[in-house]
Amino acid sequence: MMIGVVATVTGPAFPFIMKEFAIPLGLLGLLASAWNIGYLLTPVGGIISDRYGEPVVLAASFITIGTAIGLASKAPDYLMLLGLFIAAGIGSAFGEVSMNSLVTRAYPNRSGFALNALHLFFSMGAFMGPALAGLLIVTYGD
Repeated sequence: MMIGVVATVTGPAFPFIMKEFAIPLGLLGLLASAWNIGYLLTPVGGIISDRYGEPVVLAASFITIGTAIGLASKAPDYLMLLGLFIAAGIGSAFGEVSMNSLVTRAYPNRSGFALNALHLFFSMGAFMGPALAGLLIVTYGD
């Protein structure tokens, strides 16, 4: 569900990130993909979610994402920013697996509808994120 969120939301900020860290376009592409690297650990998130419960993993994922994104805003160099995006991606992957699991358990007779509703609201946020990010950059600068 969170796949591509970092590229979607920070896309308007990419020129500023390139300038701030003096990185070439290729490294910027790696940064855009870094969040999705975390999704390679989705099966681990499922195992942990089955063991400790979806609410615990979901809460931990929100804390991980929030902390990583908060620290990313003050990252002193590109490698730190890259590592924080990967950490946020891992948190996002764990959150997605626990959220999907939780929704299907909460609505066993309508799990397809419930999952589609969950993903619909995610899509609305992913659609509005870049517009809001662009608006903030235009309003407040870099």
